Amino acid sequence: MKSFPTRAIQPLLAGLACAMLTAACGAASAPSSGSPPAAAGSAAASRAASPSASTGLLQFDSSDRQANLKALYDKAKAEGEVVFKGGLEDYVKSDLATAFAQDYPCIKVTHAVVPNPQVPPQIITEATANKISTDVGFGNVTDVIPLDERGILLQYDWGKLVDPNGQAEFDNKLLHMYDTVSVLGYNTDVLKGDAVPKTWDDLLNPRFANGKMGFTSEAGAVFGGAFLDRGENETLAFLDKLKLQKPVYTSKGAEAAQKLAAGQLSIATMPIAQFMDLKSKSAPVAMSSVGPFTVRHLNVYSVKGAPHPNAAVLFMAWTTTAKAHQILSRTARDLMQPCNAGPSAQAICDGQVKLIALDTLEKVKRENDFQVKAQKTLGITPS
Repeated sequence: MKSFPTRAIQPLLAGLACAMLTAACGAASAPSSGSPPAAAGSAAASRAASPSASTGLLQFDSSDRQANLKALYDKAKAEGEVVFKGGLEDYVKSDLATAFAQDYPCIKVTHAVVPNPQVPPQIITEATANKISTDVGFGNVTDVIPLDERGILLQYDWGKLVDPNGQAEFDNKLLHMYDTVSVLGYNTDVLKGDAVPKTWDDLLNPRFANGKMGFTSEAGAVFGGAFLDRGENETLAFLDKLKLQKPVYTSKGAEAAQKLAAGQLSIATMPIAQFMDLKSKSAPVAMSSVGPFTVRHLNVYSVKGAPHPNAAVLFMAWTTTAKAHQILSRTARDLMQPCNAGPSAQAICDGQVKLIALDTLEKVKRENDFQVKAQKTLGITPS
């Protein structure tokens, strides 16, 4: 199981309202009595830290992560805010903001729900006017490629703050928050025993024709695993046959999930979060072993010219903690591998669904390219 640096980022001034810490918040260099016992380490880290002349972002020579985080917090308090944008639901971001404020009082988290792909274009537009408003963005590698191509994406030595193993990605420009994956669910009132599909080719059975199965319209994410496992020609040939079954396509996984639970569909693909939500409500659904499906990493990132650079880096580091992951896992935003990584990962293992991690930029680009071909073959319009 992936380990999180719970000792590296300890609660700071937990339980005290920021209003009671006016002096501490106003004087970043003066530790409050509620701070963890790391004063000497913090002083050493401060001497080993050097703010960038252009951005003011602290860089550390010391390998003492706890002391480095304390020094970074002292600097971030003076900034007072971190602006976080991305496609997480507002209530999830509110929970994250509340928990972050418990650990790091006096830093306000301003969260804006913006579709992930829309955040980088906003940043690029703002960067041309030297008025960037985003501190931390949220999305996958595909989303941030335009930022990286323009040299805007922030690269940071995350090993000085957190254990970067399995967390720092894309040449230290991203921190891994959680995984997203689709699964194929079936209605247990409709399908039983041998009628439950076990392979992609089982979906060509006449029992699933004429609107009995549904897929989200992001065909690359649905069939990308088949493509990486079986190859392009074989997978496109399969999709040619699947099209004749006249499946239903939905723009959102929630729509497919609702139709599956109601028995309007026998089988349907949906994000794992939707499947876990159905299970929590005791809907008559189970997970088919059909696969493989691809796992995409969702990440946080920052950019050069962020208005609150130290608060941004501190918030990003905090998202790797067990506390942050516990909040995300409430809505099935878990790590998907290994099996004991969380409830969603365990459900996938119990369902014997094979996964292929999109753990390289090359794999991500291959699936993106395949999605265009898959949608064209199936005759569907991208959502």
